[in-house]
Amino acid sequence: MILLLGIYAVIWQIIIRKSKIAIVYANKATYLFWTQLAAVAVFGEHLSFYNVIGIAIIFTGVILGNSEVAK
Repeated sequence: MILLLGIYAVIWQIIIRKSKIAIVYANKATYLFWTQLAAVAVFGEHLSFYNVIGIAIIFTGVILGNSEVAK
């Protein structure tokens, strides 16, 4: 686990060095989508209505945060 966290930290540093920090942090919130997807695909979990609504709200925020309107 420590090795994986170290690899994640190195990759994260490379990403934020080469990109706009506001865009990177806004898109980092999409991990919730990938976590839910993995939970369904790997562990057979079920998505509730509130899970889907929450993910939609997060993606709406990411889209608005990265749009020209926010700049």
